[in-house]
Formats: sequence, C-alpha cells, structure tokens
Amino acid sequence: MEASDYKMIMSLFGKIKPGVTP
Repeated sequence: MEASDYKMIMSLFGKIKPGVTP
C-alpha cells in the first residue's frame, strides 16, 4: 500500500472516529 493511500485512509478514519489518527 502506498503512503498516499495510507494518509487518505487515516484521514477517513479520523473523520469517522476523531482521535484515532496518529
């Protein structure tokens, strides 16, 4: 998985569950 994909996924998780992103 590319870094850009990882950042996008973490961004989505951050919107769904605030505080989950590193």
